[in-house]
Amino acid sequence: MRYSLHTVDAKPEGRRLPAETLARFRDDGAILIRGALAPALTARFARELDLLIGELERRHGQVARPRERDPLRRAGARLIALAGAAPDAPALLADAMAQMPAMHAAAADMHLLGLLGQLLAPTLQVDRQMVMEIALPDEAVPATPPRPDHFLIHGGPASLTVLAPLQHTDWTNGAPRLALGAHRAGAEAERFASVIETVIEPGDALVCHGLLPRLVPANRSADVRFAIALRYRDVAAAPARPRIVPASRAA
Repeated sequence: MRYSLHTVDAKPEGRRLPAETLARFRDDGAILIRGALAPALTARFARELDLLIGELERRHGQVARPRERDPLRRAGARLIALAGAAPDAPALLADAMAQMPAMHAAAADMHLLGLLGQLLAPTLQVDRQMVMEIALPDEAVPATPPRPDHFLIHGGPASLTVLAPLQHTDWTNGAPRLALGAHRAGAEAERFASVIETVIEPGDALVCHGLLPRLVPANRSADVRFAIALRYRDVAAAPARPRIVPASRAA
């Protein structure tokens, strides 16, 4: 039973992950790789968010006047204002961002692929379901119907999910809860022995085994939370559909 997430530094590029890291990933089903994505890539996401939000504002006759200097907080403020007039704007933005160059650049980042290949298999395939997660604050217009309190299993035994927030992410704005070790029992587990909360910084990559149950709580902060979710699998593996695990098993 563990209540801590194994963390490793991504640098230097081309490094071999320590044996301890590989063993912890096999046991826990998750590790946190610090600095897996370059700062320039986070900035690229911010520029593309700005571009797409501007297009949505023009479409709905909105004028952006946020005073925020931070580009992601500014994008969030604009999106909250836009969602008041166009409730489907967050969902449209998420769909559009999934097709933008930054998303493809992140998925195909050679440094990240080199690390993931050591955790799963050197013959990786990028799943086409690249996702931009957009979580508006509770008090704002919701981007999607309220999320039930459940854990999701996103893949099969030969797959990985990479979660990379674009801002500091902790319990206040919806950092993932992970059921460490439960990937070895899957959806048949009666209890989750080690449910932990995570703290993730921009550029970090939270790498989860495809069978690891994961829950993303509501965003309790005042800002929109932007994060990307990428999925990979061994080319020899068949794709798997997401499954739901009742949260009562985490009690």
